[in-house]
Amino acid sequence: MIEKFMPDIYQKSIYYINYDKLYKKGIRLLLFDLDNTITPSHINKPTKRLKKLFDELKDKGFKIIIMSNSTKHRIEPFKNELMVDACAFSLKPRKDKYVYIMDKFKYKHTEIASIGDQLITDIYGAEHGIRGVLEEKFFDMRKEDVQELLYLKNTPSSALGSVRYKLKPLNVDDSDYQRILEVFKKWNIRYFFYNGGNDSMDTCNKISKFLQGNGYECNVVGVPKTIDNDLFGTDHCPGYASAAKYVATSLMELYLDTHVYDTGMVTIIEVMGRNAGWLTAASSLASLKGYGPHLIYLPEEVF
Repeated sequence: MIEKFMPDIYQKSIYYINYDKLYKKGIRLLLFDLDNTITPSHINKPTKRLKKLFDELKDKGFKIIIMSNSTKHRIEPFKNELMVDACAFSLKPRKDKYVYIMDKFKYKHTEIASIGDQLITDIYGAEHGIRGVLEEKFFDMRKEDVQELLYLKNTPSSALGSVRYKLKPLNVDDSDYQRILEVFKKWNIRYFFYNGGNDSMDTCNKISKFLQGNGYECNVVGVPKTIDNDLFGTDHCPGYASAAKYVATSLMELYLDTHVYDTGMVTIIEVMGRNAGWLTAASSLASLKGYGPHLIYLPEEVF
């Protein structure tokens, strides 16, 4: 599968490409990536050299479109000064925008060349959550073995590590927020996915508001994942089901263990779940096999 995303031609830069050869092969539409292809990620307008190249390519008969996963705000200055079409938020390597461009401009796939520093967007994993962002400890997920990544679908816990770190309110200490903005700008992070429970969602909310307030375009997405199953707006959270199964199984085993002898005993089991009782309630599933608890006390009621 991954081989489909491997380039047919490698060159040092866009200035080394033999465009005459591409034209002879029938290529008429050139799709240029933006950052680290036609410009470094920290430059906000095209150079004279780039303008000259694009003018030459138009004279040769090429149609040029800048196709980037970056924002419209990022891509607009290049579109206007180079006088070309542009497609922001293209979500490469998904095919949707490619198909859209082919239909709109009436090109066959054999007439198109996609030019970029890579065809797959940079994907970084932060070691131990937000602390990895603050300490700039990233894993380049594109360099990981594909098969190893597939194993993660059936692997419990967190391969990247977890953390207990709560951002202080912005009006108390803004140092972490400033550091996050610095790192995001350096690595051109425009999408930030952060999975976890209440504290993690609180982190997402704080970061999102701070970035918006500082005019930095970044989509911050909180991914609900907690065994407590207590996140607002969710029917159930990933992580809860497997933990609930574990609790129910443990109760069945304890039931059988405590009935080995004919000596009476009282067994009290404390179940995790923060301030919610979903995991505790899951112990009742053991009753389906006749091995459930006699009494279940939930934390919502004061007693």
